[in-house]
Amino acid sequence: MKALIATAAAGLLAATLVPAVASAQDLSPVTGYGTLGYAASEANGVNLGALQGRVGARFGKYLGVEGEAAFGVNNDKTYVAARP
Repeated sequence: MKALIATAAAGLLAATLVPAVASAQDLSPVTGYGTLGYAASEANGVNLGALQGRVGARFGKYLGVEGEAAFGVNNDKTYVAARP
């Protein structure tokens, strides 16, 4: 019974992948990009800074993946009082 379910699942997976490959019209090459920057903010004597980076890849005309991260680089502290 388990073999029958596994075979059916494999057949269903293969059936869903074939139309996607057959309907592809333009197999554009994957292009990648990235940026690196610095963000600074100063208010009321508090200096905050972050080093930020972004990387991404484009898969054709309408599909892409992008990721972004930022890390604090200034060692400054600020406190925000809570309102009752």
